[in-house]
Amino acid sequence: MKKLILIMILFTPFILLSQIKTKETVYLLFNKNNKKKCLIENGSGKSVEIKKFRKKVIKNKIFFSVCNEDFIYIKGVYKTDTCSVRALNNLKIVSLDYLLKRYYEGNDHKHQLFEKIYFIEKINENKIVKYEVYWSGEWTIKD
Repeated sequence: MKKLILIMILFTPFILLSQIKTKETVYLLFNKNNKKKCLIENGSGKSVEIKKFRKKVIKNKIFFSVCNEDFIYIKGVYKTDTCSVRALNNLKIVSLDYLLKRYYEGNDHKHQLFEKIYFIEKINENKIVKYEVYWSGEWTIKD
């Protein structure tokens, strides 16, 4: 009986630690010049077409919108990094669909689902800017 208890005590931390999920860092390409549109519900039961990629700057904040999902960059709180377009080869670039799929499959808030989310914006032929952003708009766990 003592051996069984000792074995349980020794293996309990391994079992508990193996249950912890590691969060990933993901990157999304953001192109405000893209002409694609999204069909979203406007709250009255009707659907409207909106520009897929939208960007608004207000003081020290940049609001990125992709379809009806909002992301916020706050200067001084989150990081930016300017680098070569060659850096794209080493990044895990995903789509909005990937984020939404992970969100609907899981049980976390949007802003807790990933370690970090970055938006990548091309500023010229050779340079990109990576904005660390916060996925906003969800304060309660979904039903």
